Amino acid sequence: MPALDRTLRDHMDARTLAKLVLKLAGLYLLVSALFNLPALFFAQVPREQLALVVLSLLIYAIVGCGLLWFPGVVLDRVIRVRTVAEEGTLTADRLLIVGVTLLGVYFAATALFSLVYWIGKLQLFGEPVPFASVPPEGKAQLAAVVAQETVGLALWLGGAKLVASLHANLASR
Repeated sequence: MPALDRTLRDHMDARTLAKLVLKLAGLYLLVSALFNLPALFFAQVPREQLALVVLSLLIYAIVGCGLLWFPGVVLDRVIRVRTVAEEGTLTADRLLIVGVTLLGVYFAATALFSLVYWIGKLQLFGEPVPFASVPPEGKAQLAAVVAQETVGLALWLGGAKLVASLHANLASR
């Protein structure tokens, strides 16, 4: 058992853990897209919105495949987790930075899919629907999507600074 503990400790760094989480997220998105595909045959989707619904599912599937098969590229170019030759031990702060960043990517990606839906719903590329005619529930949903996108981008791009400020704030107490 000590050999197994040493092996896990030597090989489980923040990058490996982030790649595992990205692969799991990709699998989740891919399976979600595949499970929602049969619903298109039974749903009463208007013909003019069918292309946007299919596009939304296609985006889910493409992002899911990308996360599942290319997590290293996503870590290097999107999340920007640096490769370090001697990484050392995995600290709680480093793990929290990776987690906050991944949560931000998830929030931003799911909000982007909802924004695609709202672009189609409001017909921003055709004859636009007046915003005043959108029911209050729709306006609330749109506001929630914009807030989710904002929080997602803030966590994604500022995750490390957020964790550093939380750590500094907690250390001063």
